[in-house]
Amino acid sequence: MMLPAALLVSLHLGASVAWGDTATPFCQPSVEVQDGVDNDCDGDVDNGTPAFDDDGDGWTELGGDCDDSDATRHPAAVEVPQGIDDNCNGTIDEHTEAYDDDGDGFSEEDGDCNDGSHLVHPNRPELADNGIDDNCDGILEGSGPDPDGDGLSAAAGDCAPYDPDVRLGFPEVLDQRDNNCDGRIDEETDAYDDDGDGYTEEDGDCNDTSPLDHPGAQERIDGRDNNCDDRVDEGTDRFDDDNDGATEEGGDCDDTNPDIRTYMPERLNGIDDDCDGKIDEGLTDLDADGLTAENGDCDDLNGWVRPGRDEICDGLDNNCDQRIDEGCDVEGTSPAGTPAGCSHVPWRSGMWLLGLLAVRRPRT
Repeated sequence: MMLPAALLVSLHLGASVAWGDTATPFCQPSVEVQDGVDNDCDGDVDNGTPAFDDDGDGWTELGGDCDDSDATRHPAAVEVPQGIDDNCNGTIDEHTEAYDDDGDGFSEEDGDCNDGSHLVHPNRPELADNGIDDNCDGILEGSGPDPDGDGLSAAAGDCAPYDPDVRLGFPEVLDQRDNNCDGRIDEETDAYDDDGDGYTEEDGDCNDTSPLDHPGAQERIDGRDNNCDDRVDEGTDRFDDDNDGATEEGGDCDDTNPDIRTYMPERLNGIDDDCDGKIDEGLTDLDADGLTAENGDCDDLNGWVRPGRDEICDGLDNNCDQRIDEGCDVEGTSPAGTPAGCSHVPWRSGMWLLGLLAVRRPRT
């Protein structure tokens, strides 16, 4: 195959070459689509599609991110009272003081003193002798002493009747106490392992709602940062591990080598550079100078001519830059001021000549 004229060949064999000024080699910009290839040539694969973590929060749309332009919104986010769905579960402000968690028509901001029970709210008739402040007026009717004044007696379920920060219906906070009297301490806080995977948020668990996500976990193709290293799906067929603009899903047959991928020009090296299942197809280095015509040698019958050669004053385009003897001060003078001719050729070029003569020595 012949390379396009726009191809800029490097000055040494094996170096990266590119079409135009792009982040991905051999790339012609087009609209980015979800195909495992860097279509728009910006160095990122599938960015702007559901498979890419555009906001860098460890979640893609395929993994459940409901707003991939906002790093504070994803399935593992903590819901805060701001009128948006922070944790992407379809509910706004749940488990905050602005949300009516028990569905009785009152939130904590509305005066509900136990938003875990629909039987307790400001409009509830007070029931005598049940040890509960049913109407949230701070007064217990009938029997049942409330020594800590938290609105619940020990008989009604206050597991710490002398601690005003502990009773049924209270939110759990990080204080080494069972605030809500459910038999667990500090659950749903950063110090508690809520999903039972052996890691808390304080230990680096980036999603303490799933035992499949924690430091050291196996990364999977699921649009989530399973191992909590701030990357999504790395090491899988969907991730561009060698940063060459193609993934295994996009046809990269060796995602550990940035010089091997689809559309890469084939080189004479015993490797399938372009991932078409064939090795060194169509390549022959006729003058044994290390480059073929397909790889940019503008005269593959002359060992003195190939990209990367030193230009000498010999009437040839030695470095294949479409200029002849550039840099010669006067006729017969090299760019460095040394008289041209075989006796004054740089020693590296002389070595190439010896090799060329060895290849072309007449048969007897």
